[in-house]
Amino acid sequence: MSTHEEIPPEQLGDPDFTSVDAALRRAGERARREAAAVGGRVVVFENGKIVWEKPGPEWLPQDAGRSGVSPADDQ
Repeated sequence: MSTHEEIPPEQLGDPDFTSVDAALRRAGERARREAAAVGGRVVVFENGKIVWEKPGPEWLPQDAGRSGVSPADDQ
């Protein structure tokens, strides 16, 4: 991840740069969840290299212990 040291100080208050780290984290989490759901992979930058990562089952949505029952079944 980038650090604030890479952004010039005069741009730190710029709305275009505010919360960029959080937005990138959310995008990465969503990509991992979607890849885990279909058994796919995501491309990440790790230790100075571009690598393919296969998200594990921890990225799958949690069912809260209701196996085989969807929320629509409760209606």
